[in-house]
This record gives sequence, structure tokens and C-alpha cells, in this order.
Amino acid sequence: MTRLFADTFYWVALTNNRDAAHGRAKKISQSFSSVSLLTTHAVLTEYLNYFAGWGVDLRLLAISNVRRIMVGAAVQVLPEKLETFHLGLDLFVASRQGI
Repeated sequence: MTRLFADTFYWVALTNNRDAAHGRAKKISQSFSSVSLLTTHAVLTEYLNYFAGWGVDLRLLAISNVRRIMVGAAVQVLPEKLETFHLGLDLFVASRQGI
């Protein structure tokens, strides 16, 4: 099974139907039948922070989504550890080498 990392951009785009990437994120999420998603507590914190200023309805939706992610089996949520942070930083640096 393929494992993919779901970052804040993905969760925001999937939730916010006004986001320019919403349609793409929704389409991608529908093709995840053989994909295992990974995310981190830090990503979920960023996701909640993003919606903090968007009004009560979107804040409640974000809270509900995080709770569903945390208890569901579809997404593995990795605890944020210093080692995880460094691995993510290394991945970010490697992905930006072509810039």
C-alpha cells in the first residue's frame, strides 16, 4: 500500500470550498482507496490555527475533522517529536533543491 503525507495545505484545501485547490484536493482524496495517509499533530495544529479566524462554522468543521482524523483508521497521526521535525525539515529542504 502506498503511504502519502497529508500536510496542512491538503487538509485546508479539502475543507475550504473557497480554496483554489479545493477541487483538486477533493478529487485526489476520492482516489485514495489503496493509499494510507500519514499526518502529524503539528500539521493538525496548523490546520486548526488556519481556521481560527474564519468564523464559528468553519472552526467547528475543522474541529470535527480533526476529531474524526484522530479516532479514525483512515489516517495515521504521528506524534510530533524532535526527530519527526528534523525528518520533515530534511524532506522540505530536499523538495526545494530545484528552486
